[in-house]
Amino acid sequence: MHFSSCSTIRRGHAKLKRQQGVSLIELMIAMALGLAIVAAVGYVYVSGAGGYKVQDAQSRLQESARFVIDTVSRDVRMAGFFGCARSDNLGDKGYVEVVASQPVMTLDIDWLNGGANATNLDRFVDTSYFLRGISASASNTHPALPAYAKLSGSLKPGTDVLMVIRSGEDQQNVVQDADPTTIAFTLPQKLPGVSNSDNVTMVISDCRVARIFKPTYQTVSNSPTVRLNVQNGMNKNVNATGAIDDLNGRFGSESVVSLFTPSIFYVAQPTVAGRQPELRRATIAQNSATNYGGWVSTGGEVVATGVETFQTSYIVTANIGTSSATSQELSLAAMEAAPTNWANVTAVRVQFTMVGQEGGTSVVQADGKLRQTYDFIVGVRARQYKGVS
Repeated sequence: MHFSSCSTIRRGHAKLKRQQGVSLIELMIAMALGLAIVAAVGYVYVSGAGGYKVQDAQSRLQESARFVIDTVSRDVRMAGFFGCARSDNLGDKGYVEVVASQPVMTLDIDWLNGGANATNLDRFVDTSYFLRGISASASNTHPALPAYAKLSGSLKPGTDVLMVIRSGEDQQNVVQDADPTTIAFTLPQKLPGVSNSDNVTMVISDCRVARIFKPTYQTVSNSPTVRLNVQNGMNKNVNATGAIDDLNGRFGSESVVSLFTPSIFYVAQPTVAGRQPELRRATIAQNSATNYGGWVSTGGEVVATGVETFQTSYIVTANIGTSSATSQELSLAAMEAAPTNWANVTAVRVQFTMVGQEGGTSVVQADGKLRQTYDFIVGVRARQYKGVS
């Protein structure tokens, strides 16, 4: 009986020994392992989130950069286009004419003949102005630029201005009225983006001669057609003999009409602290009774936000269209030093840098923001085949 009781006590002690808790050392080891696992999971999560943020910022930059490239390329390709793809058909000088007596773009129309307007021939466009780069240092004295595209306005220091003179892509064939006493044309339909207004500036071309003019733009009741009335008092000029010269007999039988759509690209400084600089595209005012034919006064549309730099250089080709043609790339400074080269520009190289809006995406820059530089070349369509029959 006594022996059996001792046996029972020993079994109870053994059971209690098996049920005791973990030691302090074991608990510390378990906590350390748990913290290591949590830290590893957290590191993977943070790394993944950081990588996603960088990829998202890169995607945003690339999307904006593609839009910049597409927008600038579209305008540059059309430089010097006035109803014909080949500028040699219009001649080197004197075959694109401003016949509107009211100002076009600027009061002095200083993109004509290098800015000299002392003679009656100044209404003829110097083709070297169809595409021109302007450095920030020269912007203040360049008369063809509006105030906001000058360094004293909102132009970002160290960036270039690119000016393109062109007509629009949405050209239409026109039919002249049979009445010889009037000069009016009929369009099949309204031009895109033009309201029922006579405040528009257009280009009419028969592929031999192109003229910039301001018609009275009139829709026809219950019809998709549009009438362009030229005899409205705005399309007269002083001719070479000093007489008032209107547009009678000045248009070919097969002509096309499109809007006159020159543009300038420039980088505007941010006006609000914390915002990024913007690449802007300004055009002339249409449907404006007080400013049509002049640069828009709003500063233009925003092409992309976060464009920090915008520099241009130019491929100049001598003897275009011949077996002895030679090309060289010149900086904007070299072009400004030798302005006769502008008439032989066949392509433009554009370099620009974009900065991301979010911080923490790059450790390379002091401000911790992602930056990417882009470089592209676009050909000037109207000069690619000059001189080729």
